Amino acid sequence: TGDARSARLRTPPAMASLLATLPLAACHDGRPVDAAARLAGKVVVIYFSASWCGPCRRFTPALRLWYDMLKAAGEPLEIVFVSRDRTPEDTAKYAKEHMGPWLMLPHGHPASDELGRMLGVRGIPSATVVDAMMQPQYSLDVG
Repeated sequence: TGDARSARLRTPPAMASLLATLPLAACHDGRPVDAAARLAGKVVVIYFSASWCGPCRRFTPALRLWYDMLKAAGEPLEIVFVSRDRTPEDTAKYAKEHMGPWLMLPHGHPASDELGRMLGVRGIPSATVVDAMMQPQYSLDVG
């Protein structure tokens, strides 16, 4: 219901501390980045996706275009890709070839399941917008 969804989006007080401590990497080369520094004061989209998922492969280019337009306009925005791929190699290839200059959580990291639970992810693709205070504001399950 709408009330349950609204309550779910307001409840995770641990979101900010979790996001700040994630071992994030750059999608294009897998190099580690400082999550706290990169995410501070920005709107963050947490994007659950996988290379084997047809709807994901159709949605990702639209998300990338949206990201590029907002970044070009100077918006403080980051996207964190959370893979649901089967192998680290599939994740790395998908991230490098299809994601923008985004961040990603390492394949299979335990926080990916915790984030999914906190955000109520039921399927993929799924994107959740988290505001600059690291509180979820809007979820889009497009699968």
